[in-house]
Amino acid sequence: MEENVVRTDSGVDAPQPQAAVRVENVYRGSAHKRSPALAAFLSFIFPGFGHLYNGEIGKALAFFCAFATCIFVMSESNGNSVFFGLLIPFIVFYNAIEAYRSAERINLQSYSGLSTVDEPASNRLWGWSLVVMGGLLLLHNMGLFRFEWIARMWPLLMIAAGVVLLRGSLLGGQK
Repeated sequence: MEENVVRTDSGVDAPQPQAAVRVENVYRGSAHKRSPALAAFLSFIFPGFGHLYNGEIGKALAFFCAFATCIFVMSESNGNSVFFGLLIPFIVFYNAIEAYRSAERINLQSYSGLSTVDEPASNRLWGWSLVVMGGLLLLHNMGLFRFEWIARMWPLLMIAAGVVLLRGSLLGGQK
């Protein structure tokens, strides 16, 4: 016990100060704070720029490719594809909103000291969306797939999305 006690001149025993504990692998937060307004503005200029500003390369590529795919399909169908024409403003606005929210999330995580979201899981979704879009465009260029049928059948996509949403709300998150 003698080694943990420090004697003072007054004869009172005082506890010895503990050595500093070294903590490793603690998230310190980003040194660069993101501006949500600037991220949204950059996304309005061109889809994906706001996510590049936020450092989210996967999202930036996915939004850019989705925007470019819609423009490509519109040009290939001579403007007759209503579905892809309606997707363009949706992609632009959703891209800006997502960039704004991502910048807020990055700042909040930085201020609170929490670790970032599991990026590999997030990147998997964006990666698969790029694979699907790239595959469809490749098949179109090879003459094996045509986007014209989507112009006539796009209401089926809305029905499928509605069924998925209803299924999720009726089951209450159960699997």
